[in-house]
Formats: sequence, C-alpha cells, structure tokens
Amino acid sequence: MIKRVLYFVWAPIHRLPPCVAQVQQLRDFGIEVSVLSREISPETAEIFRSRNISYETLPVITRKNKVLQKGLNYLNYRRVFRQWFRKYWTDDSVLWIGSEMGAIKQWHFLKNHHPVIVNCLEFFEYDWYQNAMKRISSDVDFLTACEPHRAQYMKDWWNLGSLPVVLRNKPYALSRSRNLEPTSPDVEKALKKLENRHVLLYQGMISKERDLSPLAEGLKRSGSDWTLALMGTDYIGDAGASLQKIYPDTVYLGYFYPPHHFEITSHADICVACYEENSINTRYCAPNKIYEYAAFGLPMLCNDIPGLEETVGRYHAGKCVNFHDPDQIAAAIRELTANYEDYSAGATRMYEETDNTEAMHQILETVSSLSTSGAGKHGR
Repeated sequence: MIKRVLYFVWAPIHRLPPCVAQVQQLRDFGIEVSVLSREISPETAEIFRSRNISYETLPVITRKNKVLQKGLNYLNYRRVFRQWFRKYWTDDSVLWIGSEMGAIKQWHFLKNHHPVIVNCLEFFEYDWYQNAMKRISSDVDFLTACEPHRAQYMKDWWNLGSLPVVLRNKPYALSRSRNLEPTSPDVEKALKKLENRHVLLYQGMISKERDLSPLAEGLKRSGSDWTLALMGTDYIGDAGASLQKIYPDTVYLGYFYPPHHFEITSHADICVACYEENSINTRYCAPNKIYEYAAFGLPMLCNDIPGLEETVGRYHAGKCVNFHDPDQIAAAIRELTANYEDYSAGATRMYEETDNTEAMHQILETVSSLSTSGAGKHGR
C-alpha cells in the first residue's frame, strides 16, 4: 500500500485550491505527504503544519535580464525537484503532480520513474498542450480529471485505455459557518463595506474577457436592493468604477488569498459564477468556487453552460441563464430572491452529495497495485 505521496506543484500551490484539498485529504487518509511548490502562502503553510505535512519551496533566482532569469529558474527548479525527490522517495511512495504544467516541464524525469499520478486541472485545445499531454499520458500511471466531460475528451483525444478518474474541485475541511469572523485587517476592512447590505458576490478574475456589464445591467433592471460585490484580481484596473456607472451600488473588495476569501464569501447572500462558452475548457468548466458557495448554502446566479447546468442547475442550487441578456439576469435575481430558501437547500445538497473520498480511494488502490505488481500503466 502507498505510504507516502510526494506532491509537486510547479505553480504556487495556494493558487490551486484543488491541490490544497487533495494534500489535506491524503494526509487524513493516514498517508505521509511531502509537498514541493514554487510558493506557499503563510495561510496554506499553517494548514500544512497543523496536519504535519512537510513542505518546501523552490528558491527563486532574480536577474535584471528577465529572459536570463526565467532560464536560470527553470534549470534551478529542475535541479531542486530532483534533490527533493531523492530525499523523500521510497519503494512505497507515489509521485503526484498537481497540474499539467508541472508534468510538461518535468516530462523527461517522469517517464523514467513510477508510479506517477498527474492532475489535469484544465483541458486546453492548443496544439502544444494537446501534443504534450498525449505524450505524457502514455508515460505516467494515472491521470485525474476534474469534470466528467473533460475526462471523455481526454480519453478520446489522448487515446487512453480507460477514463481518468474524476476528482471534483471541492474544498476540503472547509468551515461552513455563515458570517465568519475576519482574521486579518484587510478582510475586516472589506467586510465593513458590506455591513447591513444584501450582497450579491462575484468571486473570480475580473477582465475584459469576463464582461460583467450585463450583470450590472441585470441588477439595475431587477429593481432589487442588492449590493454587487467584486472579489478577485482586477486586470482591468478600474472594474468597480466602470460597473458603478451602470449599477451605482457596486463595490470592489480586492483579492484575498485562501482561506481568507472564505471569510468574505460567508457574508454573501447570492453568488455568481459565469464563464464564456468559447472552448471545451470553459463550456465544461469545473470551478471550485461553486462548491465554496454551496458550502455556505448560498444560491447561485450562473450562465447557461453545461458545466454549470449539470451541477448548479441539476441540484436546483441556483439559476443558469444567458449572461448576455440583462433581462434574463434580472428575472433570475427576482426568482432567487423570491424562493431563496429552496435554492439555498439545493446548494447545501449539492455540497453534501459531492464527495471525492471514493474516487481518491480508487486512485490509491489502483496505483498501489501497479506499484507492487509491476503492472503496466493505468489510464492510457
């Protein structure tokens, strides 16, 4: 049986909530876990320490020449990764790569070491991505997907022998108490902006590609008294100000590292999830945020794409409508307001009925049998 997991993430692990959740769940299974990531936030480090999870970070080399800096760091990361691997690897270990980018960058090493599990957090249609992942999928022992349609595409496009196991992007060990107390001055400052308000929260990237103006217009047409609160990285620079021109009761709260953002989410009343229907990756989206919302029993306002209709819509946890149509958005807001408790119950049911435990056991048992028997790779 697998006794240790070496968990590697090329990116900062706190920016990948599914990876943090997997590490916690593996440790609660009684498995020793050693983490290597490019960066670990103090909050995530504290979560790991509380569970006796060892962690290390990749040292960053800085140079005035950014091209030189990128090249030196790439070589240095590979060197540190190999040192870390040799430090922790034993015959009853498995290497778990948290995302495709880490697998692509370490492919030459991975193909010679087994067993290896690779998380597929995305499914991009770019040629370089598809070519790399088709090659990698033939060399690793197990692939995971975070959404069932993406798993089907992975099987067909990469010529896999079986479907990857689906691990939903659901948070782990999340407090579900409403109106959590702030644990930082920045969160406290943000929550003061929401005092005594009915809060409709958008949580995510704010960019020109995610046009929120129809949402603001829909709120305006709904005739409601909701405050539109925006939380996330603002790539526009003045998203709050521009939306205020459409819907004056709009506030920008800022970006907050997990788990601090949960403290703000817990004070919301309705939450938003919307993605463009312009690719397989977005059409069959797998946002961790819908489970964060559901944990608090928060009804959701979503756009009508399969990834959201088959989760939020299926559980009657919210309304999925055309996000290019402000009138549909306005009608959905009125519906969620009028039947709030029904949609809240649906959100709670969605959270409680989504469980990764069985899938995680299946992965570990299969990889363990491959390790002990010397059998061929699974999931090709």
